[in-house]
Amino acid sequence: MKDTKNTLINLISFGTTSVLGLLLYFLIVKNGTEMALGSFNIQYIFIVLFSQITTFGVHYSILREASNGNSSLTELFNNVTSGVVIVLVNSLLITLIIYIFRDILNNFLNFNLLNITIPIIFFSINKCFYWFLNGKEKFVKMSFISPFRFIIFLVTYLILVEDGLDSENLHLCFLYAEIFVFIISIIFIFREVKLNFNKSIFLESLRNHYAFAKNAF
Repeated sequence: MKDTKNTLINLISFGTTSVLGLLLYFLIVKNGTEMALGSFNIQYIFIVLFSQITTFGVHYSILREASNGNSSLTELFNNVTSGVVIVLVNSLLITLIIYIFRDILNNFLNFNLLNITIPIIFFSINKCFYWFLNGKEKFVKMSFISPFRFIIFLVTYLILVEDGLDSENLHLCFLYAEIFVFIISIIFIFREVKLNFNKSIFLESLRNHYAFAKNAF
């Protein structure tokens, strides 16, 4: 019965996200051009691609630790916090690399890659939160995140259209979406942990995440 419920929840989430995505694509083409849709997609692709590098497999380590039923609320807090710290450092390094090679990259990609650096950071952190919720089997909360992200995409895009659409500002869809997903994820996470920083647990979690990520690669 529980598996059936989780499957139904996932199907509803996937279906809702798909419908919202199709509506967003339709509106982008209707109000802009196919080039605007291409710009939106390529920016999203690079956000996802760079997030794979910045998370470095740490999100799977967070999943593993979160699924451990013997972990205390304090251990869970330090587990997810240490993972986020690693991902944040990696994200800042990627941002620095993008900044250094911005002229070469921008000429090659035909859009300003610096515009998506903040979305990359938030998207990467949100992945850690998402997989933490997965480890805690909070499937209802997980199923809310993807549709919520696309709702913010839509709302932001419609605001851009009202202000006079400029394809250079499409990155704002990702920026606002990831910020709001971050906020809602924080709210979800706080219900599953105890806000109690423990240096020894934190450092041990750092080592565990790093070792897991290194072995994964």
